[in-house]
Amino acid sequence: MADSSRTPIIVALITVTGGLGAALIANWDKVFSNMPPPVVDGRAASFPATSDVSGAQRLSDSQGAAFNAAAGALDGVTRQIEAAGMPGLAGNWIDGEGNRFEFSQDGRGYRFDQYQGGKKVGEGKGELKGRHFVHSFRHNLFGTGLCEGDVSTDGQTSSGRCQSGDDSWPFVVTRELGG
Repeated sequence: MADSSRTPIIVALITVTGGLGAALIANWDKVFSNMPPPVVDGRAASFPATSDVSGAQRLSDSQGAAFNAAAGALDGVTRQIEAAGMPGLAGNWIDGEGNRFEFSQDGRGYRFDQYQGGKKVGEGKGELKGRHFVHSFRHNLFGTGLCEGDVSTDGQTSSGRCQSGDDSWPFVVTRELGG
């Protein structure tokens, strides 16, 4: 039996995929009309180094509307995923030793910078799968390593274990109030 916590996510993805597919098929002529044929000369395409875009083709109104509809549908999926229990990590987190972590998130991927006493001392990046996460880090004192753990169901605490070389330690971080 499928995990019931994944059902809303699966339904949302199927709904969005179907809607985007139907919109694309219905507007195929509008989306792909007047597009220049690709240049096939054996070299990779590149953008000009200048900001001159005078020769660039602008999206027609219908192409822009199709793009905006797709972007709105994707935003709706993001809200459904968050509502289905996928935590958001973006914001500030603190640990019991006074370290502060500034997280940014793009879907399942995330990055963070670590500060101690207002000075940046480390950084990392990782991936969130449900409430479980794994990330690599680089720290001025500990060097490089990996951490693995879980975000609490309320999204306010994360805990797990980090390892760097032969050293391993547990951690707990809490979402900073107002952060």
